Amino acid sequence: MTAEDRLVWQRKFVRCCLGLVAVVMAALLYFGIGLWQERANARSQLIQEQDRVSDAANNKIAGIMAEVEAVARLAARDVAALQSHKADTEHVIGRLIARYPEITAIGVAFEPFAFDPDYRLAGPLVLREAGGFRQGRIEVDYDYTAPTVSWYHEALRQGQVWDSPRTDPANGETYVDFALSVQLMGGQRAVVRVTYPLSRIASVVTHLDLGHHGYGALLAKDGRILVSPGLDDQTGGEAKSYARGDNANFLSQITGYKSRLATRSIRGPGWTLVTVHSWQDLQLDFSARYRRILLLTMLAVVLPILLGGAHIAHRAHLVSTEQEGNAVVRQAWRWSSLVALGFVLAIAAIWALTLETKGSVRTHGQMIAGLGALDSFERRVLRQALKEERQLPVFIPTGVFLQSIEFLSANNLVLTGYVWQRYPKGSTLVRGVTLPEAEEVDMTEVFRQYRGQDEVIGWRIRATVRQAFSYERFPFDREAIWLRFWPADIVHSVVLVPDFSAYRMTNPSALPGLERTLFISGWSAIKSFFEYRQNGYNSDFGIDAAMSHGGQQELYFNVEIVRNFLDPFVSHITPILLVLLLIFAMQMTVTRHAGQKELLGFNAATIITTCAALFFAVLISHIEVRGAISATKIFYGEYFYLITYAVILAACINAILFTYDTSLRWVQYRDNLLAKILYWPTVMAAMYLVTFVIFY
Repeated sequence: MTAEDRLVWQRKFVRCCLGLVAVVMAALLYFGIGLWQERANARSQLIQEQDRVSDAANNKIAGIMAEVEAVARLAARDVAALQSHKADTEHVIGRLIARYPEITAIGVAFEPFAFDPDYRLAGPLVLREAGGFRQGRIEVDYDYTAPTVSWYHEALRQGQVWDSPRTDPANGETYVDFALSVQLMGGQRAVVRVTYPLSRIASVVTHLDLGHHGYGALLAKDGRILVSPGLDDQTGGEAKSYARGDNANFLSQITGYKSRLATRSIRGPGWTLVTVHSWQDLQLDFSARYRRILLLTMLAVVLPILLGGAHIAHRAHLVSTEQEGNAVVRQAWRWSSLVALGFVLAIAAIWALTLETKGSVRTHGQMIAGLGALDSFERRVLRQALKEERQLPVFIPTGVFLQSIEFLSANNLVLTGYVWQRYPKGSTLVRGVTLPEAEEVDMTEVFRQYRGQDEVIGWRIRATVRQAFSYERFPFDREAIWLRFWPADIVHSVVLVPDFSAYRMTNPSALPGLERTLFISGWSAIKSFFEYRQNGYNSDFGIDAAMSHGGQQELYFNVEIVRNFLDPFVSHITPILLVLLLIFAMQMTVTRHAGQKELLGFNAATIITTCAALFFAVLISHIEVRGAISATKIFYGEYFYLITYAVILAACINAILFTYDTSLRWVQYRDNLLAKILYWPTVMAAMYLVTFVIFY
């Protein structure tokens, strides 16, 4: 090829590179804007959904408050119409409380001597109890005219008032009171007080469906938390975020994710409803989004390769002296370093993205993360049973608390902790649970108590389970450990449901059902949650079992774990990088200059001997890691070993070809310059391509 032909090809190469640069930049812009627009739309949808849920909950709570106020006005009207308060007040309020089953108590506090001239105070009271109703007297418990009793004085002064929630020391329940002033026939006044349980209002907040990582809270007028999403001393600072107002973005201390805060002011008591929706619950196609981001990393790496190649080719056809040739070589080394660094940054970006995506919950069925989702599930199961004309199922609340998880091998592990269930009193169902996937189970009953209308039974468990884990992405693998529950009674229609009442927080990120100090060697727990998987059976178990009727919804308790990246990186990736550095150092000793050859001690035999030693060092590490995880397929980290083997072989072949006086110009050019310059770009490109293919 003549110099003129070479010049023509160089110019064509430059124009081709610049054209590809334009295409790559357009693709970067297209994918970047697409990702931004998709996320913006998802954020808008999440905000709309949160506002809808907040408004619905606010209206429901306001409706409860309005009902309480209406009961108080009915009581005030009836009391005001009485001719003889002494004889009929208890009857009037007793009849009214019987009509409204959610009201806990109704009382009437008369002004001094207004009820009976012989008695200074009188406060007839009717309370609802488990066995019916009980009459009482307010003045027996305390002097309601004392200056510290705000509900009485504020009602007389303002006409009506919502008092601050109070806790009854007798039963530990919290109640809210609405007090209303009433004018009596004789000119005296009294105050009607209606008591309502806070638990009924709290259930509205706890049943909010705010996604996997969302939650609600209720604040009193003075800022005190009435309904808590599980705040304690370690997350108490969360309450400070609630004072920021509506539409505030903040980092949730409960979930650890960036979230959106929305508030609604409740008419009447002046409370504040708080809803928190995590940006982690954006309705995005995470798999497609993940792949687009990987494509962006590839385009970002290709761009400097093309720009550098075009620049070097442009400079190369202008070379006319040795000095200019050396300048081009220096440019080529800079290009080599830039390209290798680009591949390193691209690999690091994919690693960081993979580690960051642990916020999205991976399920095999339908995840149940709160009371709202559980209610929807139960209604659907009941509708299905009615549609198929089957026996209506009995829902048995079941809870689990794991205290230790230990890997016996790559696929065998031991779990210890507690399991409990709640059965209705007098139920004839067989008590207990079965762990069908456990090889060995040791269950010991540790308590049996009666709580209200429920019989609560708890067992201490130790189960050895064998689960098939996929280590294809080692050391970035993320696995799920699960316990599968069957009811002990498989004859009757029994559906196990999560006992959410036993957990302070059911958000998956709060790790419900796990010991706070739980330690899993080499792993970290990132999520725990209940889910249902539909399993069908082609057998009736010989007894026409209820479980064989169609697809049975079975309860699973899942623990998502992610491998601690630092340990395998230091143990396996770092030695590989050091071996590659040593091979590059040997590659730099390749020369034909007598003085440098004697100084550096280059000869093919030395390189081959050293490469053989490095090969066995890498091989031993390879065998060790493969045996440790019992891999059945080639895993991600294993490709780094295979690339290292290829580099060792290539270094040996290059040394032999360079030593012989061959006619391969690309080997002999400038003392094996091409092999030296292309070493790191080639190695890092191979590692990047493996990373891209595995994680795409």
